[in-house]
Amino acid sequence: MNRNRLIYISSVNLSSKRAQSLQIQRFVKSLSYVSQKEKIKFFAYSLSEIPRGNQSYFKSAKKKLSQKRIVNNLKMIIFLLSKRILRKTDFVYSRDLLLLLILAFMKYRTIYEYHHPAPFLNTILFNIYNTLPTTRLVTISKALKNNVLEKTKNYKKEILVLPSAVEIDKYEISPNKKICRRQLGLNEDKYYILHTGNPYIGRGIERFIELCNFSEDVFFIQIGGGNNDISRLKSLAKSNNIKNCCFLKNISEKKIIKYQKAADLLFYNITDQWPTFWCCSPLKLPEYMASGTPILASDIGSITEMIDTQNSYLYQNSSESLKKSFFQAKSNPHTSKIKALKAKKKVKKNYTWNTRSKLLLNFLKKTY
Repeated sequence: MNRNRLIYISSVNLSSKRAQSLQIQRFVKSLSYVSQKEKIKFFAYSLSEIPRGNQSYFKSAKKKLSQKRIVNNLKMIIFLLSKRILRKTDFVYSRDLLLLLILAFMKYRTIYEYHHPAPFLNTILFNIYNTLPTTRLVTISKALKNNVLEKTKNYKKEILVLPSAVEIDKYEISPNKKICRRQLGLNEDKYYILHTGNPYIGRGIERFIELCNFSEDVFFIQIGGGNNDISRLKSLAKSNNIKNCCFLKNISEKKIIKYQKAADLLFYNITDQWPTFWCCSPLKLPEYMASGTPILASDIGSITEMIDTQNSYLYQNSSESLKKSFFQAKSNPHTSKIKALKAKKKVKKNYTWNTRSKLLLNFLKKTY
C-alpha cells in the first residue's frame, strides 16, 4: 500500500452549504491527516472553487462547474488524463459513478462510495461497474450493503460499510451544557427539544406540534432550512396555535454545537415517506451522539444501525409511542444522562471521520 497513492475525486460544488459538500470536505481533511500518519500519499481533486480553509487538502482542476453532473464527470476525466495525473497503481475514490466506470474500463483501480439506489440508467451502470475486476464498493449503511448482495447474487468481492461521521474534537472543545445555555440565553425553566437539519417534507418534522403539546414547559427549536421551509413550519405552528417554538435558518456550526449541547433532548424524525429511510446514514445522528445530549428518534430503517434503546429513546410511528418515549426521557434525567454518555462513547469509537478514514485504508490494503 505504501507504494500506492489514494486519489479522491469530487465533481460537486464544494462551496455549497449542502450536507454532501460538507461531508466530502470533512472526509478529505481526515484522509489527508490519517494517510500522512500511515505514510500513504493522498491527493484530492475538485472542479469547483476550493472553500477557505480547504486549500491545503484539495487540488483544483480549475474548470467551470456545470449544472449537469455528467458534464462535470467528463470534464474531470479529461483533466486527469490530459494532465497524466493518474497511475495504474493508484486507488481512485469517488461518489461519481460514471467517472469511476470510465476509469475502471481503462483498468484503473477504483472505489465507489454508494449512497442509495439510483434510477434505471444509473442502476445499469452500477451493475456493469460491479462486474469489472478493478472495482471495489463502499456503502454508507449495512442495509444498503445487504441490498446490493441480495440483488447481485454473484457479487463475490468484500463490501465496506462506512456510515456518516463527526468531527468529535469540535464537540470536545465546545463549552459544557451549563455554559452553552447561558451563552445562548436559554431559560432554565424550559425543557428544550432541538432538531437540526433541513426539515424537508416527508421527513416528518411536523411532529413538533405533538411535542409542543406534551408539556407546558416544552420549547421546540428547529435550526436549518430555507425560507420556504421556515415559512411552512411557522404557518403550521400558527394554524395549530403553537407558540412554544422557534425556527432558525442556517447558523454557524460552532453555534449549532452549542445548541445541541444546551438542549435537554435532541429530536430526529424520519418516515417511510422519505425514499431513502431504509438505507440512509444520517449525518445528524453522529453529531447528536457526540453532543452528550439525550436523543429521541424514530425506530425505523437504518437509524437503528447507529442508535438503539441502550443509548437513545426510540419511538414507533404513532402518537402514543412518541408520547411514551418523550416522557420516559423527560421524567428520568439520570437514565437519560446514562444513555447520552453511552451514545457519546459509541460515536467516539465508531463514527469519527478519522475512524472512517482508517477503515478505508485498511480495506484497500486487504482487498487489493
